[in-house]
Amino acid sequence: VASKIGASSVRLTDGDTSVLENLRYNVALNDNDEEASSSSEKEPTTKVSCPQLIWGKQNAIDFEKEYGKQDVILATDCVYITKSVKPLFETVHQLLEHKEGGGVFLYVNTCASQ
Repeated sequence: VASKIGASSVRLTDGDTSVLENLRYNVALNDNDEEASSSSEKEPTTKVSCPQLIWGKQNAIDFEKEYGKQDVILATDCVYITKSVKPLFETVHQLLEHKEGGGVFLYVNTCASQ
């Protein structure tokens, strides 16, 4: 969705390498679908990448060195145990753009119990 509304780049992350493989596969499928159905006028394409991101302050610092601060971070169904909340928020704090007018963090968790 972000790529369709004009984002210059989109990063889909996970800590699990098998999930990343699936993300990359789906990105490639969607990219191929777009190419097959596009008209002769090409719209600017969004760069979509799927790097690994393991939560925690130091991992976020390393990630930031390569990918920079992020304007928007969306997270959903990603906290399954209470002890992972702190590393998640350390990561968000490190990676989210803090300058005026920057930075949106949206978190949705549909898990009923923990």
